[in-house]
Amino acid sequence: MDAGWRVARVGRAANRRPAATSVKYVFNVRDRVRAMVEEGRSLNEVLAADPSAAYDAEYRQGFIDPERFVTSIYRSLTTES
Repeated sequence: MDAGWRVARVGRAANRRPAATSVKYVFNVRDRVRAMVEEGRSLNEVLAADPSAAYDAEYRQGFIDPERFVTSIYRSLTTES
C-alpha cells in the first residue's frame, strides 16, 4: 500500500487529498460561523445565513446534516446550548 494511503476504521480507503479537502471544509465553515458569532448573530441568524451552502452538495450525504453541523460549530464557539 502506498505510504500516502490511509484506511479509516469505517468506510472506504482515502488518500490525503480527500482528507485535506474535508479538513478545509470544516475550517472554512467554522471560520464563517466564528465571524458571525463575533458580529453578535444568534444561532437562528447564523443558520439563516447558511454558512455551509458552498459545501452542502458534496457533504450533505454525511452522517450529520448541514443544520446540525453548523449548530455544533456555533455551540462550540459560544456558551449558548
